[in-house]
Amino acid sequence: MAEVDLGKVRMTDMELQEFILQINGGVKLGKDSDGNPGYIVTDPETGADTVIPFSSGGSGGVTTIEELGNKMDYWSSSSSSYTISLSDIVLEKDYNKFLLFVTRDKTNYAAKDTISGVELLKSSTATYEIKQLVSIGNLTTASFYNYGAWLLEGANEGDIVGIQCKFTINNSSTDMKYYKIILIGIN
Repeated sequence: MAEVDLGKVRMTDMELQEFILQINGGVKLGKDSDGNPGYIVTDPETGADTVIPFSSGGSGGVTTIEELGNKMDYWSSSSSSYTISLSDIVLEKDYNKFLLFVTRDKTNYAAKDTISGVELLKSSTATYEIKQLVSIGNLTTASFYNYGAWLLEGANEGDIVGIQCKFTINNSSTDMKYYKIILIGIN
């Protein structure tokens, strides 16, 4: 917390609480009856304060992250469009969301090729609708450059999941290209 020069004037407890509230952007912090830190919500009708604990991976948080499938593909043509498909993944349980990563191998890739776009499509056997919630952007992992990650709507147990990634590549050459897609289920 930032130091506050109060000079020789002492703040009252109420003034100090108001000052802390301003620093926290109007959010009140506290602990619930079990000692868990959280934010305070005030009931507008009764004026009573309730502490909502911050998520720690329990209910409301992420409890499961599982890889459902991945596929690496490579090619050496100079076409500017490529497609990699993951198909016929039968879900053994419900998933709230999916994460899709599109990556390029760090050691085996065409130096001048860059991805300018990825179109996400449902494979022909999928029984659910792909709804892109958000594109997360570029990340880097140990052995791959990650072009991007997408958070997608989930699907139910028994659904057949399939995703096609259609790449648009700039400066495409006949150098070998190694790209991979990874689908992660989240609950």
